[in-house]
Amino acid sequence: MSQPVVAVLALAAVAAAGCAARGHHAPSVPAPAGEPPVTARAPEPLARTEPESGPAAAQAAPEPPATSTVHFAPGSAELDAEQRALLARHAEYLVAHPHAMVAVTGHADPRGSAAANLELSRRRAEAVAAVLREHGVEAGRLIVDGLGEATAGEAGAGQWAQQRRVDLEYLDGYRLGER
Repeated sequence: MSQPVVAVLALAAVAAAGCAARGHHAPSVPAPAGEPPVTARAPEPLARTEPESGPAAAQAAPEPPATSTVHFAPGSAELDAEQRALLARHAEYLVAHPHAMVAVTGHADPRGSAAANLELSRRRAEAVAAVLREHGVEAGRLIVDGLGEATAGEAGAGQWAQQRRVDLEYLDGYRLGER
């Protein structure tokens, strides 16, 4: 075959491959007399090897733990190993769902002064948020607040343990406890 014919065939094959990649069909290239026509084909697509992301990946990600409350001892903002493990599972969910945000709200029982309870509830919320950040949750995805005894109500001593808590509430349209 002569060089001009080979050059024309190569140019036509490249152009046809470009059209095929955009969804156009490749035309047949006229062949010189006595030779079969050449039809350019698009290369086969490569198998996808990078990890999935987006909605499909979020569906495969873990569900948040069913427990969305962390309880505390009287006057304490310390977390034990079991509570840290629970918060690690919440962090795993949050890392897998990068658009989810969570409100971390601390509470206190009505014993003590209002100012002291407000400070204690904030320290509790910050302790919980710190563990979530340690496990890779960005600080900007956490809304951290302490309400003190504001939500304690008129409950008696039997309810105080339930009032010494931090609640986690997901703000991506998914609220724990409403499955």
